[in-house]
Amino acid sequence: MNLSDEYKFSRRILTGLIFSCLGDALIVWPNLFVAGMSMFAIAQIMYITAFGFVPLNSTLGAMIYALCTIVIYILMPGLNGILAIGVPIYTTLLGTMAWRAISRVRYFKEPWTWTQLCSCIGSIFFLISDTLLGFHHFYHPVPYATVSIMLTYYAAQLGIALSAVNSKESTKTPVAIK
Repeated sequence: MNLSDEYKFSRRILTGLIFSCLGDALIVWPNLFVAGMSMFAIAQIMYITAFGFVPLNSTLGAMIYALCTIVIYILMPGLNGILAIGVPIYTTLLGTMAWRAISRVRYFKEPWTWTQLCSCIGSIFFLISDTLLGFHHFYHPVPYATVSIMLTYYAAQLGIALSAVNSKESTKTPVAIK
């Protein structure tokens, strides 16, 4: 990897992974939960910028945002203070990241790559992990929460990290579907 444009995707994924690592370090302490969530929010922004907005797939985006809205609605009574603002913002960023990652896998026009599939699967695991975390902390304890959350979280990060392998292919801008 170097600083040329052809490795922009890899650099953004790496930056997202670094901010996720910082989030992991901070979220361990309850008084630093918001700071950890902020680091994860920056990671989601980096992933979103890496995945881009082509192809758009607005139907998928609408479905993911509808699911995010339902989750936020369920969690809101358990949120107070800064979390009442931060959790909805983070959920929107997480949903956007998943939308963008899943949209990269095109089923009918041009063939998808395994790295695109890795980011797609990773983003789905990230949605599952953080939804479990949110429900466990702000709604109702989830059985085997630590194992479930951590397994899905590390599967998510692995998928996203693998999306940067051979990133020269990942940086090609696909032609928008009309």
